[in-house]
Amino acid sequence: NSSVKGARFVRFCDAFNIPLLTFVDVPGFLPGTAQEHNGIIRHGAKLLFAYAEATVPKITV
Repeated sequence: NSSVKGARFVRFCDAFNIPLLTFVDVPGFLPGTAQEHNGIIRHGAKLLFAYAEATVPKITV
């Protein structure tokens, strides 16, 4: 669910030409079997696609 909200936020920023600033502090993530059955890969792919599709500047710290 948070991936879908994140994708919506990225598209919102892209629509209004707001640059994306991302703070990264997580070395990795290992989903459990329940999360895999709920479609975490599909929802994460939506966020990744929205981020790649955005035309605004992207800055990662």
